[in-house]
Amino acid sequence: MRKLLLADADSINSDVLETALEGEGYNVVRVQSAEEWNQIAHRKSFHLILMDESFLGISKHLFSLSKESFKAFEHTPMIVMTEYPELVERGYKFPKKARFLLKPFHADEMFGQIRQIFFEEAVAVA
Repeated sequence: MRKLLLADADSINSDVLETALEGEGYNVVRVQSAEEWNQIAHRKSFHLILMDESFLGISKHLFSLSKESFKAFEHTPMIVMTEYPELVERGYKFPKKARFLLKPFHADEMFGQIRQIFFEEAVAVA
């Protein structure tokens, strides 16, 4: 079973996403604050991170999350869910493997990206 980290400050969005992801057979761990992120970073490994822009805060740099905790996930694929396509241009630093999912989106778009990431990893290993 694939383990996903869901980082979303909005508890309603988190509830909906967690239910949908678990319905597809994924094991989901949720964090809703930088403190939770920093605590989990060195204790767990994940196959994928789903991060909503709400987790970043309005004007905070992405890594008010500790640099050490983010480094723990630097090789983990990430999907950033955002309404702002210019998010990358604002100076946020995302891992090279980060992908972006523009809101609003349908569940099939999200699952399509997730499946694509896992497919690409399987091909790379083969």
